[in-house]
Amino acid sequence: MGTVSNTSLLSSLWAPWLLGLVLSFAMEWVALPRPVNPIIRGWQALLVHVGLWTAFFGLMLLVFQRPWFGAINLLAFLFLLIEIGNIKWVMLREPFIYPDFEYFTDTIKYPRLYLPFFGVRNAVLATLGYGLALAVGLYFEPALNLSAVAWVTGILPEAWKVSWLGRVLQLLVVMAGFVAVGAALLAAAGRAPLPVSFNAGQDQRKLGFLYFLWRYRQEESVRPPVDEYAPFRKLLNATETKEIKASKGAGRDPAAAAVTGVGEGSSTHHLERATVQVVDAANHVANASGGVRMPLGSTDRPDLVMLQCESFFDLRRTFSTAKPELLSAFDALRGQAQGQGRLHVPAWGANTVRTEYAVISGVDPARLGVHRYNPYRRYARHAVPTIATYLRSLGYKTVCVHPYVAEFYRRTLTIPGMGFDVFLGQEAFPDAKRFGPYISDEAVADKIAALLGEARDDDGRQPLFIYAITMENHGPLDWETVADGEQQHYFTEPLPSGCDDVVAYARHIVNADRMMQSVSATLDSLDRPGGMCVFGDHVPIMPAVYASMGEPDGTTDYFYWANQSLRASVSGRLQGVKQGAELESELGMESGVRQGQGQGQEQGQTRDLPAHELSVAFLKGMGLL
Repeated sequence: MGTVSNTSLLSSLWAPWLLGLVLSFAMEWVALPRPVNPIIRGWQALLVHVGLWTAFFGLMLLVFQRPWFGAINLLAFLFLLIEIGNIKWVMLREPFIYPDFEYFTDTIKYPRLYLPFFGVRNAVLATLGYGLALAVGLYFEPALNLSAVAWVTGILPEAWKVSWLGRVLQLLVVMAGFVAVGAALLAAAGRAPLPVSFNAGQDQRKLGFLYFLWRYRQEESVRPPVDEYAPFRKLLNATETKEIKASKGAGRDPAAAAVTGVGEGSSTHHLERATVQVVDAANHVANASGGVRMPLGSTDRPDLVMLQCESFFDLRRTFSTAKPELLSAFDALRGQAQGQGRLHVPAWGANTVRTEYAVISGVDPARLGVHRYNPYRRYARHAVPTIATYLRSLGYKTVCVHPYVAEFYRRTLTIPGMGFDVFLGQEAFPDAKRFGPYISDEAVADKIAALLGEARDDDGRQPLFIYAITMENHGPLDWETVADGEQQHYFTEPLPSGCDDVVAYARHIVNADRMMQSVSATLDSLDRPGGMCVFGDHVPIMPAVYASMGEPDGTTDYFYWANQSLRASVSGRLQGVKQGAELESELGMESGVRQGQGQGQEQGQTRDLPAHELSVAFLKGMGLL
């Protein structure tokens, strides 16, 4: 194989690489939000963009041995990511981010959750279009003529240049050259990475599409300093300090025995000691904030239920024609609630786990860095004690209920890691009633009643904490059928054309309301104290409805309520906003937005909260802090 002219070399390799690189920059201009001019992004952003393009161009050469077709494949994939990001921007108000790459496999596992938002028609057309392009590219562009790159392999023996093995080695050398150059550019950029704000839209606009993804990938390896902001960690630390001081005064060091569990007695002894410590911590904070002291061994600790309602918010706040009686149980329970208001959640339209983790852990999502976008993806890097671990230390049995695939969002790993003794997925709902495509809210209420009934029959009377994550109201709502005239059941006036999604939504909201009524009735039927907290994880995805009828402000609604037995003991102990502020100061939490107290409600206070403050507020309202 002889050396070829520079023109031949340019046309075979460098021309598709260079033209594709230019087009990759140009393609970013259709991304939402649109990135700024590459020239003003910073040299690091330029090096990463060029480096990624170069490295993946080398991989395409290895796979297809056709440089032009390889470049087209890369551009097609980039366009796909940008288009998905644009759809996500419209639906969820944020662009495609690095953690979203795992949703490609999730789309295969759980197509109904994802595919409708891209569009089945679009998915079919894209698949057929790529298949056609693949056939055309492979047919019309010949495989790479290795004589064009003989200059790279001049050091190889002559026999290798004509043998099959030699041709493969030449191809590997060419591919490795592109990958090595790309890797070198990425390494150079990594020496001084540009800062990120973790506002995904802002970061994409400032850094460019590819560098934005690359920086978020880098940030996934960072462990955020969340321990100092975890309220349940603070409770443990406060008591641990108190215990150590008391023990040292008695001439012994409890650190090995009580903290690490080594020494003094069995593991059972260690757990008992740990339980005493956590109760002391709870009582310490309760005494400072005016709460109810719950001594160790008390048999009247309340059973607790937290209902995380899928896509729940009071639609009457946004859609004035919604009938007032749609949420009659919700209204009645709020009227008796220890506290209620709007919940500022870290998600819009989807990404349930963001609100879920904020509520369970008590950690402000702003403290998590890139992990705020999917807290369960790299959970071990920001694991902290949670409301479940705290209550379990108080003697509670902790149960998480989610009537869907247990493995979704890695919950089979994260839920036990967050302190739950039992995690019940959809396998715990054999032959359960469905409403629409998912297990119904009614079935969830029945499961909660069964769990509480089992606890009531237990001679040990171990208090129960149930955290239920509902599924019925999960979209896509536009895949559901709405009957003619059905909107009259939920709205006082005819809706604008194309607003059937909100009718389907109202249908599920009514079922959620019945679930609240059912669970509260179960708790009221108990012969012991019980309490319930209800909240929505995010508003639903209904872009057409919002365009025609107005959009919500993004907050959901919450309340926490005590049954008759518990209400008598906690009523009057909430002395208003001052004590709530004192408790938050004790735990180092930033205070929520207060809306005043009462507002026509005799039992509690109306107060807007960020999601991460809800658990502490709930425990205080139930007399546990």
